[in-house]
Amino acid sequence: MKKLKDSDAFGDVKTWTGAAFSQMGQLLEGIKGSDIAKFTKEAIQGGMAEIKKTGAKLGAFTKAQVAAWKPKIEEAYGKAKDMASATIAELGAMAGTIDLSELKLSAVKGLKGAAIKLKGGAEFAKAWSKEKLTALTAEAKKAFNGKTLRDFRANVGGKVSDIAEKIKALVCPDGKCPGALLDVEVPHGAAETADQIKAKIEAYLKKAKAKAASVVETIQIAATTDAATVQGRRLAASDTAVTTVRLEFDTNADSTAAAAEVNAADSGVTTSTIPVTATDGTAAAAAVVPTALLSATAVAAALYSLC
Repeated sequence: MKKLKDSDAFGDVKTWTGAAFSQMGQLLEGIKGSDIAKFTKEAIQGGMAEIKKTGAKLGAFTKAQVAAWKPKIEEAYGKAKDMASATIAELGAMAGTIDLSELKLSAVKGLKGAAIKLKGGAEFAKAWSKEKLTALTAEAKKAFNGKTLRDFRANVGGKVSDIAEKIKALVCPDGKCPGALLDVEVPHGAAETADQIKAKIEAYLKKAKAKAASVVETIQIAATTDAATVQGRRLAASDTAVTTVRLEFDTNADSTAAAAEVNAADSGVTTSTIPVTATDGTAAAAAVVPTALLSATAVAAALYSLC
């Protein structure tokens, strides 16, 4: 941003219009919170298409940037409690920067999966009822996968039955629930397709066979991301996206065993096991293990020890 200012490429941020955001492209990922604070509401409204496109990328905005966006989004669009579904939909990923705890039930259907990813699963666990979670669109529910779903489950609280019902509201399409889930988050380059990644994960399973496997989500990685770990996901310099493959099992023991097999076969993935209806006590409840840090034996031990 300093270079841009020095060259007067975009001028004083206080004078920006919506067009400036389109011209910036991926440079928007590195904008400072102090500059975000100077945007006019007209500029934000005019540039929302580009802003929300950037916000949908993994690691595009830091916590400090998200905090800076919150008052500006509210200045331009109002508080979440007063927003209609259409306004939430218009914000896309950027709805994840504001306080969604008081979002009206009638507005829930406007929430996009990208906003859930940006906000994080813990926020919804603390404030959202089963009724609101059920009202989410299928696209939004799919955003609760891997780390996001694990963080959601870890923060739900309350009775075991209440936790189970909220999980079911997110992962049981048409009321059909698996016993347990294994979500495998796979960072990869542009050359690999989602179907190829799904086939690779299925091939890792030698003994623990899944009842079903599907690609839940592929999220693009921000171009300026250079951290080895972003939001709990390990990345390499060549990675351009993270795809989540979901495997379904009858029992918690089966999902845990499958996680150990996947981890032993691929040190670059992150696995999360999620109990749904299964009640056997051998699974790691919403456990996650970045496998590069553990041997195959240690992976299995870590998953079981987190019960």
